[in-house]
Amino acid sequence: MQRHSILWAAALLPVLTLYACAGNYKQHAEAPAASATTTAPADAAETAAAKDASATASNIPEKRIKTADLRLRVDNVVQTAVRMEQLVTRAGGIVEESEIKQLPGHQTSARYTTDSLRRVSWYSPEATMRLRVPVSMMDSVVNALTGMAMFVDSRTRSDKDVALTHLQNKLLNDAARTQDRPVNHTKQNKELDVRQYEDDSQRGAISRTIENLGIDNQVAFSTLTVYLHQPDLAIVSIVPDPERLARSYFRTDALLALRNGLEGFRAVLLFFLNIWPLLLTAALTWYAYRRWYPRLRSAVQQKPNA
Repeated sequence: MQRHSILWAAALLPVLTLYACAGNYKQHAEAPAASATTTAPADAAETAAAKDASATASNIPEKRIKTADLRLRVDNVVQTAVRMEQLVTRAGGIVEESEIKQLPGHQTSARYTTDSLRRVSWYSPEATMRLRVPVSMMDSVVNALTGMAMFVDSRTRSDKDVALTHLQNKLLNDAARTQDRPVNHTKQNKELDVRQYEDDSQRGAISRTIENLGIDNQVAFSTLTVYLHQPDLAIVSIVPDPERLARSYFRTDALLALRNGLEGFRAVLLFFLNIWPLLLTAALTWYAYRRWYPRLRSAVQQKPNA
């Protein structure tokens, strides 16, 4: 009986070993499957988020600001500036700023007649304009303005998308309205801080709203900055001779000379009157010399002979 038990145990040992190995293999096979099952939803979520982000970025409306800067040389600054202003007005735009200046240069003068001069003055005309045109007409207006020039010094165009800035301001304003709730506090000295926070929030929302309105305006109307200049312009004019006009008549000069002579005589007379003591002393000294010097000389000459 004992011998049969040993034989049965020896026969069942390989079966139990195979069963245990099969169980371990099943556990190892199920672990990667479970891991793959867990990772798959995460990858799917990331892919969906990327697709949503891409779709959201493509759905943002463009906010493009177009500008142009033109520096042109023309034949006549004034006439060209007027034509440009009329062109912009007909295109539905506005002339935001327009300035025409005649910068003075050097001038020369030459004798033309006995009492007049021929004066040549040089000027450098220039004009600066700031124009606003509808964005749909910008290309046509820029080409038309460039065609009016005899020489193009420079032409710069800019096309910038500010959609993200516009969207950021809008989202910040929406978030501020969503988070707008009463702030409760227990300390009375915190009331000022709360009011300051509310005022800052309102100012920030107003600033962002104004900025978005400015962006919308710049998107709807393009800005053109135009600088015009032309070769120096000479202006010839006949002007009176200021020296001849300022010169007096002979009668006036003669009377003035006579008066000056009288003034000089008066001055000399007053000078001698001022020094009359010296004159009197000199006269007495000369009288004494003329009277007593000959006698004194004769006496000196006769003394040796004696």
